[in-house]
Amino acid sequence: METRSTILADVSKLVMEAQTVHYPKFQTKNSAAGQLHGMSVYWGQEGGPLQDSGPNYAELLFVAQKLYGFVHVTNEVLKDSVGAFEASLKMAIIENLRNEIERCIFRGNGVSSPHGIIGSDGQTLVNRQTANTVTYQDFRTMYSRLYPQGISNSIWYVSPSAFPSVLNLTQGTDNWVEVVPNANGELTLLGRPLRVSEFCSALGSQGGRLLDRPEAVYPCDA
Repeated sequence: METRSTILADVSKLVMEAQTVHYPKFQTKNSAAGQLHGMSVYWGQEGGPLQDSGPNYAELLFVAQKLYGFVHVTNEVLKDSVGAFEASLKMAIIENLRNEIERCIFRGNGVSSPHGIIGSDGQTLVNRQTANTVTYQDFRTMYSRLYPQGISNSIWYVSPSAFPSVLNLTQGTDNWVEVVPNANGELTLLGRPLRVSEFCSALGSQGGRLLDRPEAVYPCDA
């Protein structure tokens, strides 16, 4: 399933061996203020008193839900081409399962499906320089707002409608911004991989361009 995926291959998986899994988390604070994961660290003298910090703990509850495909097939179809049809049907179901999981990673509502990136509490919104337009300044601003330690693992995602504008980015009036392939043949922008996903919002809507660290935990079956 993962080899043809835009984002599924990049997320970390939490294997669920039970119907429910309680997953602890820290309420992350501002790293610029010297805090990571809601806690503080201090310098002190050898043998001196210790100062504690009070991180805010939270808990995520993962409840297993199954994603399945159910297809009616007539006996006539099975008799005519058993092997070929079975292979085609299996591929179609796998593609649909992968497609739905990817949609949820981007756009899940957290009620009838897992919660996705777009609209989550963890996202940081960056206003466009010009409405309904993709500019290089927008990408630079998004890049600057990303958690610094996450830059090396980040990936750009853009919608198909925004992709042509990305290829025509300019800096100033005449200087073209090159969207070039890296050593793996993957397009890059500001040194980070650039991928196109139909689950990003259309050009002009929130979520049309994302800069994300996709290694966030995603639950799955064993």
